[in-house]
Amino acid sequence: MHLPRWPSPTPPRGPLRETIEHYCQGALRYLLPPRSDGEYRSLLDDLEATRRGTYLMAPSLRRLLNLRLRLQEPDVFAQRHGRAADYYRQAIIAHPYDCGPLLIETLYHTAYGYAAQLPDKVNELLAQALEPDKFTVGGADFLLERLRKDDELREALSAPVADRVVQSVQELRRNVRRMRLSAG
Repeated sequence: MHLPRWPSPTPPRGPLRETIEHYCQGALRYLLPPRSDGEYRSLLDDLEATRRGTYLMAPSLRRLLNLRLRLQEPDVFAQRHGRAADYYRQAIIAHPYDCGPLLIETLYHTAYGYAAQLPDKVNELLAQALEPDKFTVGGADFLLERLRKDDELREALSAPVADRVVQSVQELRRNVRRMRLSAG
């Protein structure tokens, strides 16, 4: 089922917009668990914001769509995340320098795509991606800051695995700083 798109970023308030919103809310009711009208309208606003040239879907919408797929089609959910994890892992191989944002995406999708093998997959990924000669001090700092603030990733990985990731990145940061100081 496709949600209708309107030509302008937001159509004027009136019968047309209300009809479109009503139709979209009906589609969301079919796709998502029960929510209030206000919550559906908020999700539609988030969805519309993603259409305006941004890459990432709003977190609230992404979480709801993922939850629906995870509950209704767990095999498809795991397969999609597994493919995404493999894609991002290849992106790290192709672009290994300061690959923090790619690493975060890979970790997130690995958590859901390879749940049964999670600790081993994460250890492999960290060994592959966290090479001090491939990070700047700023890149290591950025990665550590993002990991500390990313509650969604922490939940996906589980606390012990997430703690191991943060410890590994802290060690990377120390090593990068040491390398840069000894080189300078």
